[in-house]
Amino acid sequence: FDLFGNGLLKFKTSLDNPNINITNDYLSANDNNKIIIINLKNPSKVIIEFTGEKYALEDDIVEASLFNNKLFILTDHSILKYKLPNNEK
Repeated sequence: FDLFGNGLLKFKTSLDNPNINITNDYLSANDNNKIIIINLKNPSKVIIEFTGEKYALEDDIVEASLFNNKLFILTDHSILKYKLPNNEK
């Protein structure tokens, strides 16, 4: 979205009722079990697809954000931080 709320990018995901966050040039979208991160400078490529099942999360994902090459995940009872490999920036 631009400063006036106009959509600049449209994409389809498999997320149910996604929560969307934009930090710097990264868009993170999540539902209660999955996170998708897209670099807005190259939106045709999903750079991260994180699933709670793969990482054995006990709680549902509430919010996710990418900042300084780290993925922060807020769940009902905890805040998790994952450092990303340099090739996924």
